This record gives sequence, structure tokens and C-alpha cells, in this order.
Amino acid sequence: MLFYNKARLKKSGEKLVAQGQLDKAVAVFDKILANEPEETDILFLAGELKIRLKQRESGLALLHKAASLYDQGNETQKAISIFKKYLQHDPDNLDILSKLADLHLKAGHPGETSQTLLRAAAVASAKDPSQAIYYYEKVLKHEPDNPEGLASLAELYLKQKLIPKAVECSFRAGQKFFEKGNYAKSYMHLYTVIQHEPDNLSANLMILETLIRLQSYEDALVHWNAMSQGEKETDLKLLQYRGDILLELGRKDELKNLVHKMSFMVPDSYTVIFRFVDRALGSKRHAMAVELLDLLDLSQYHSFSSKITEALSRILAEDEDNVGALQKMAELKIFTGDIQGVTSMYAKLYQNFLKNEDHRRAYQLLEKWLNLEESNDWIRQEMRRLKLILDEKSDRNLDLMRGKLEEISLADLIQMLESARKTGVLQIRYTDRVGKIYFNKGAMIHAAYLDSIGADTIYHLLKLPGGDFTFDPNLPAGLVTSIQHSNTQVVLDALRVIDEETHRLRESGEASDAT
Repeated sequence: MLFYNKARLKKSGEKLVAQGQLDKAVAVFDKILANEPEETDILFLAGELKIRLKQRESGLALLHKAASLYDQGNETQKAISIFKKYLQHDPDNLDILSKLADLHLKAGHPGETSQTLLRAAAVASAKDPSQAIYYYEKVLKHEPDNPEGLASLAELYLKQKLIPKAVECSFRAGQKFFEKGNYAKSYMHLYTVIQHEPDNLSANLMILETLIRLQSYEDALVHWNAMSQGEKETDLKLLQYRGDILLELGRKDELKNLVHKMSFMVPDSYTVIFRFVDRALGSKRHAMAVELLDLLDLSQYHSFSSKITEALSRILAEDEDNVGALQKMAELKIFTGDIQGVTSMYAKLYQNFLKNEDHRRAYQLLEKWLNLEESNDWIRQEMRRLKLILDEKSDRNLDLMRGKLEEISLADLIQMLESARKTGVLQIRYTDRVGKIYFNKGAMIHAAYLDSIGADTIYHLLKLPGGDFTFDPNLPAGLVTSIQHSNTQVVLDALRVIDEETHRLRESGEASDAT
């Protein structure tokens, strides 16, 4: 060109862009590039315009050239920006993704480097697993603990039948997801490990911890039970996991047996016991904490009285009427010779029993208290008062009966009440339905259940598959007599009807089978 003026041409091109004459603007920018083929700004502008004009391939080629020139000139950030633009139009271009990752690494962007490589690996996975593995391995080279990279690489290794590598990556992925608090993903990858290495102790332990963190305690117990025997019954850490699970499930007796067993496996048995006491206290399981303290040998009371006191005080600070804690504290103070402390605990227990009208336990407590203070007249006076209450209650409840029809049939119960010539009301509850049979000196005089009244009611009650019963010796006044026949006749008539119905049903069932 005879009179080449770059600035004038650039200004003209920009004006044409503003006017929307993109094809003419491209022609102007092409003139500049004909004279200065490595003019990066013009390459970028022309590339963008050609893409807008549906000249995608030539436009992308100009963007690629511009980014490469910026890279050569160490203008890394500009190169990154242009390659990102490129990927907006060709998002699955592995060559560009790879170059962009290298530029991010060069610019000191580790996070962006990994993300770009992960993107490249995801693209490659659908086309060439071996190439995807290459990209994932590059991710881990720059960021060894990237959980997404580890997880995806493990999956690809499995597809390629590279089991040892898959197991290693799955385990590391499980670890990293666990550290990040993503326990569901951690469990998923650790489970992959034990599918191929069921005896991998590290993976099994982490699975147990993961399920506990997820509060999936039943699943954790199932997993613990499914683990191969080996060290399971002797490995203290594994047994501790089982104990933690049993505690969360509230399986008190199993936990006590386990802790008792574990206490013989260590030189200082108290460390095991207090470990679970502390965990029980942490989850507000006060009753369980007290029962675990029962596992301490009496000989350990002197040595650990302060620690026992601390545990019991924590319970009583949150639940001052906790009977178990008060009793254990009194027991401890007796052992340590703190009589004043014992008296204080007994006083609190006594008030608690009275408040709950548990007069029998209150009386038994006073008997213990009197052994400590034989000259205390107040204790003797209270014992006399409680004795009167207990005697009166015993007389009042002498005829009170309760139980389950699964343990004694209604027919036998009616016969027993008749033999004892009982007067009162037999109440039968099955689910939310209630039936009543009224007795006068052992004879049934009235019965009611749902819409049924009288002798027919006994038939309906005898058909019930179970239920709870109570007998109240107080018979309501003014009761209408609806049963005229003897107990034996009413019960036998009802049982005969039930037998006939059962026989008919059996015959109809056999007839259906025959047809």
C-alpha cells in the first residue's frame, strides 16, 4: 500500500463497527494485518468480528494467533483472556484447554490450572479415557489433594481395569472429602475401596467414622458387624467405634458389656470407662453415664473420686433431680467418709421420692439413712408416717390386676375372677378400642364393647388377637344387669360360635383350593 496509515485505518474500522457495518470493518482490519500480521489488538478485533459474521473458523484462527503472540511476549493475562474468549465459541477444544491450563500455571493460578485441567479431562472422558487419565494425572501433579480429580481418576482407572490405582485414588478421594466435611461423597469412595479390598482396615475405620458423622448409626452397626472377624474382637480402636455406635443407638446393656470387656484390655481400665462416660454426658445421656460409672471397681473410688464427682456434678447441674446421679453421689460420699455429703444427697433423694409419690423407695432410703444417724428421731417419725401410707396403699391395691391377653387368655381370666369371687371392672384395651366386663362376686353381670352390650360382647372380646387388661375393684353404682346366664355358659356359647366360624372359613378355603 502506497500510503499506509495504521492509526487512520484502525479509526476507520472502529467507526464502521460502531455503525454496524461489520463486513466493511473486517476488510479495513485485514488491510492492517496485511502490513502487520502480528498486530495482536487487530487480530483480536478481526477475530471477534469474523465470528459475529458467522466466519467461525477464520475468526477462531485469528484469536488463537493473537493469544499465542501475547504468550510469546509474556503478556500472559491477555493470552488467558483471549483463550477464554475462544472457549466461549469452542468449549470442548482440548488443545486450547491444555494451553489455557499452562498459561494459568505460568501466571501462578493453581486453582484455575486445576479447574481447567479438570474441564479438559471431563471433555476427554467421553472420547478417549487414556487422554482423560493424562489430564487428571496432571491435575494431581499440581494439586495432589484435589478430591474431584482423585474421584474422577479412580473412576477412569476402574474402567481401564487398573484396580490397584483405582483403589488408591478412591481411598485418597474419600479422605479428602471427609476432611472437607462432605461425608456422603467420602462414604461413596471409601465403599469403592472395600468392594475390592474388603479387609482394608483403614478404609473400614473411615467408613465407620463417616457413617457416625452422618448419624447413620444403624448402618454403621451393620457395617461393623459385616467386617471380617480377624482383629475386630481384639482391636481396641474398632471396639471403641462399636461402643460409640451403641451409645448413639441407646443400647445400654450391650454398651456396658462391651465397655466391661474393653476395660480388661488396657492397663488403666478407667480410661476406657471415662471415655464413654464423657461421650454419654456430651450427648445428654445421663442415665447411661451413671450406669457406665457402675463399671468402676470400688477400689477405684478413692483414686478417681474427683473425676467421678465431676461427672455426677455435670449431670446434676443440668438435671438436679436425677435419681441415679444422686444415688451414685451418695454412694461415693459413703465410700470416701463424707457423712455430711451423704446426708445432703439423701435429703434431695427423699424429697424427689415424695414429690413423685414413690413412698416405697422413700421408706427404703430412710432405712439406709437411719443406719447413719441412729439417734435421728425425725427419720423414725417419717418412717412411721410412710409405713401408714404404704399399708393403706397396699390394702387399696390388693385387688388391682393388670397384664396382657397374650400371656393369659380372656377365658382363663374370667374363670380366675370367678374362682376368686372378685367384684369390679375388667377393662380390655386393644389398639384404641376398649371393652369392659363388670363382675359382682365373680359373676359377670354386664359387658360393653363398641356397639355391643351384654352376653354377645363376650364373643367379640374373645375374638380379639391380644390386648392389655386391668381390673379395678371399684364397681360403679346403679349398674344395669345385662348378662343373666352363668359365666361358664356365656363363655362356652361364645367359643362355640367362634369354632363354627373358623370351621366354615377353613372349609371354604379348602373348597377354593380344590377348584
